[in-house]
This record gives sequence, structure tokens and C-alpha cells, in this order.
Amino acid sequence: MSHTKGALVQYGDTFLGPIPNLLVFQYNVEELDRQFAIQRRSTDDNVPARQLETHRAHSAPVESFSLNLKFDAADDLNEGDKTARAFGVGPQLAALEKMVNPEGNSALLGAVVDAVGSLLGGGPTPPAKSIPPEQLPKLIFVGGLTRILPVEITGFRVGEKLFNSGLAVIRAEVTLDLEVVTFPPDSSDLIGVGATEYMKTLKDAQAVLNLGQSISDIPEIIGF
Repeated sequence: MSHTKGALVQYGDTFLGPIPNLLVFQYNVEELDRQFAIQRRSTDDNVPARQLETHRAHSAPVESFSLNLKFDAADDLNEGDKTARAFGVGPQLAALEKMVNPEGNSALLGAVVDAVGSLLGGGPTPPAKSIPPEQLPKLIFVGGLTRILPVEITGFRVGEKLFNSGLAVIRAEVTLDLEVVTFPPDSSDLIGVGATEYMKTLKDAQAVLNLGQSISDIPEIIGF
């Protein structure tokens, strides 16, 4: 089975943000199943089916794919790495878990705001304060120059395979389900939008290359 290195980069408004979070991993490059959910226009009960423009899309397709990652601390342990001896592959798993947890702690903030409001209001019922919804971390998946994608982790499964005497994980296999993020026209996420535009330009260029090859094959298909 062939493996190559990839990375997940968590970024903020200032790219890596105040506390960078970066995970480098190995994944299986022999197979990569990609799915595209086509966003078809919703049906209208007031319009006969024959009059609907079924070829019109509601928005861009939503791409998703899965990765099988391998983490193994054996080489670091053989080299006497103190971090690997104490934690095994725990730091890598912790970095990954951080990427699926909402940023901030709005629950704690909400409790504090409600408590202060109760003291100021003096009433028996503490006032409810609306708290902005928590945001999932912004991520870029890097799988080489031809695959740089803004993603969200939609599924995360960990198989812990081997432990040391302190029950630190020495070997782990992780399955990640990723969904490529799409952005509205007025998005302020310059990094995510930039990655999207880079991939679009790259795919357009490859499609042009395919067009040249296809044109040269047309005489064989037509037969004259």
C-alpha cells in the first residue's frame, strides 16, 4: 500500500492565527473516493414538471471525500524522542481533535453574561443573553500542488492500535470525512476563497488540456 504525506492547516483571519495548529500525516494514495452532491433546483408545486428547467443548478456541487490516516510513534521511540515516549501519537490526535471542536467557549461566556445580567437586573429570573453561534475551525487540506482545498471535517473515527505502559497511544488509524467548503460571493474568508479560486483555475487549465487531446481523437471516433 502506497502512502504519501499531506497536511491539514487550521487558519484564522491572520492565516495561522494566534496559536497555529498544523497536522502533517500519511495517507493512502492508491484510492481516493470523491463524491459530488449536485444541488438541483427544488421543485415548484405551482409549475408543471414539464416546464421546470431541470438543468439549472441551485448552487455549485458539494464535494466530499474520505481519508485513511496512519500515525505511528515507533520511529520516534527508536530515536529516543522524549515526547513520543511520554505521549506516543497523542499530540497528533490532540491537534486533530482541536480541528473538530468549535472555537471559543460560548457556553462559559453565556453563563457569565447571564450571571452579570441577573445581578444588574435584580429580578428573580436571570435575563437570557443571546450568544453568537460557535464557529468551526477554518481548515485547508494540502495534498500536493494539485489538491489545496478549504474543508470542514464532517466525520472523525479513531482506531487506537497499540499502547505503551502508561497507556499512551503508540499507533493509531484515523478515518476523516471531509467536505469542501463553498463560499458566498461576499465572503470575507480571503484564504479559503483564494484556495477555491486556485483550484478552479487549475481545473480549468486541465480541462483545456483535455480538450486538445479530445479534438485529436475525434477523427477516430467519427471514422472519416
